[in-house]
Amino acid sequence: FMSNQSESTRINRDALARELEDMLRPFGLCYRYSGYAGFIDAILMAVENPQRLSCVSKEIYAPIAEKYGVNPINVERNIRTIRDVIMKNDGARFLEKLSGCRRWYTCHPYPGELLEVISSYLRRRL
Repeated sequence: FMSNQSESTRINRDALARELEDMLRPFGLCYRYSGYAGFIDAILMAVENPQRLSCVSKEIYAPIAEKYGVNPINVERNIRTIRDVIMKNDGARFLEKLSGCRRWYTCHPYPGELLEVISSYLRRRL
């Protein structure tokens, strides 16, 4: 049995996951992509605790790898794949909208940067 606080937190997490899925759907991203569920988890972990982004390999990739029974390198590779799909489909404009930064037109974000841009946007909407 969950307490009201836990249930409230879970509902917020579920709502954020749905909003994130809606943000990614126009890029053709969905659960058929390997690592998509882990990407959703990574973003939500960063929303819940932005300090995790300071040591993304240990604080985000490792727990997700353990959850899904893969190597942390696979988690990072899957995030790079998702990043590449986003960037091939007008991702620079998407990231500019989220971050207010135009640099994405000249360079692709590192996986940790992608997590930070999206999680920061979602956190501001809370």
